[in-house]
Order: sequence, then structure tokens, then C-alpha cells
Amino acid sequence: MASIDCITWQEAEKKIRECDCAIIPVGTIEQHGAHAPMGLDNFVATEIATRLADRLPGVLLPTLCYGCVSATYDASEWPGTISLSAGTMIRIYKDIALEVKRQGLKKAIFVNGHLCNTPMLNIAAFESHQASGIAVGILEWWLVAKEEIDKYSNSPGHANELETSLLLATPGAKLAQMEKAVAHPGYGLKEAEWAVWRSGTIFTRKMDKAYVGESGNFGDPRKATVEVGEKVIEKTVAMGLKLAEALTRHVRE
Repeated sequence: MASIDCITWQEAEKKIRECDCAIIPVGTIEQHGAHAPMGLDNFVATEIATRLADRLPGVLLPTLCYGCVSATYDASEWPGTISLSAGTMIRIYKDIALEVKRQGLKKAIFVNGHLCNTPMLNIAAFESHQASGIAVGILEWWLVAKEEIDKYSNSPGHANELETSLLLATPGAKLAQMEKAVAHPGYGLKEAEWAVWRSGTIFTRKMDKAYVGESGNFGDPRKATVEVGEKVIEKTVAMGLKLAEALTRHVRE
């Protein structure tokens, strides 16, 4: 499905009349190891959002490629990282949701590809609903596809074998430089520390080279496969359909 920025206003008007849900992919610009593009999260969020918009159907909005990298961990010291403040992101997410409602859509699903965006999305979703009645959902692959994820990986997700698999199942695969992929040097996360990462709980940690190694990734991205990426993406889309159905009960006119 084409994003709304690729169609005319007449086509947008028709689509808005036919749908009641906007799908907004969000990501960020940050390092993802020596083998993956800095926009990995954007490619993954866009692929999930596009498939979900096709199947609902829904109105697909352009990907918001900037995010925050300092709310759950701090990756700011890596070259190329672009991090907007938490307050800025809350206002952007909320404004988008309110504009979606103004256009006549009753629901919005933010497809999040980047963990650090989660706290701001939660706040924006609540405030948008309070202000306008729009029902806002947040779809995150690391939460809704946990059963599939656990089959393939037990390492922290950043640019590891799992997240790299997701990239390989998107058009961003053409930017992967798998010949440069290296295994994590072996920094040991304590069990409780890893549990916090997996739960999505706010946990501030400097993502420096002592933590993720010279390459900047966890796990072993050399083990990544398209098949694994497809399974996780498809599971996430399936859960997105259920999320859209559940949101219908929370629309306030």
C-alpha cells in the first residue's frame, strides 16, 4: 500500500472515507552494528506498517524516521546518531494523532521499531485519547511476537541475529553488509538486567563500546535469516489486526 504522501488529495479523501484507522510507522537514526544501516528500525517499522495497512485496510502515513535514543538507553556517542528530546517526540506523536482524528479517522496505530520511543508513545497515546477521543494503539514486534522471538534468540536485541533477520525481510536488506557482521565479544548481561531489557521497562544504560563491543551489536548477526524475520513480522502483523479490533471498543466520539 502506498503511503499517503505518495497519493493525491482526492485519493486520500477516498481512502479516509473507506477506513477508520491510521497506521504510523516510527523509528530512529542510530547505529546498528558494522553490518546494518542506521535506519534499520525505520525499515522494520515501515514493513510491518505497510503489511498491516494492506490487510486492515488502513491509511498508511509516512514513516517518522527520527526518534529518541536516550530514554531507555543512551546511544548518543555513536557517530551519525540523531536523537530528539523526549518532550519533542511526545508533542510530535500527539499532534499526529490529533491531526488523524481531525481528518475523520477514529483510530491510530503507531508501529514502533525502536525501544527508546516507547515511553513517549505511551504518554502521547494517553494524552491524545484524553484530548480527542481517538483510540491509539502501539504495536511493537519485541512484545507481541515474544513466543517466536524466544525460539530463535536469547541475546539482547540490538542488531543481533534476530533484529538483523527482521532487516533481511524488508527492502532494507539491500543495505545490509553481512560480510562485516561479527559476533558480540561476550559482555555478560546479568539475568535480572536482561529481564529488564526484555520487559521494555525503562532502563538507562550507556551503549558504549564496553557494552556492545567495537561493532555496536549484541548476539551473532551472522546467524540472521530471512525466514526468521518473516515469521516475526507476520506474527506482529497478525497481532496488529487484533489490536485494531480491540481499539474499536475504546473510541470516544
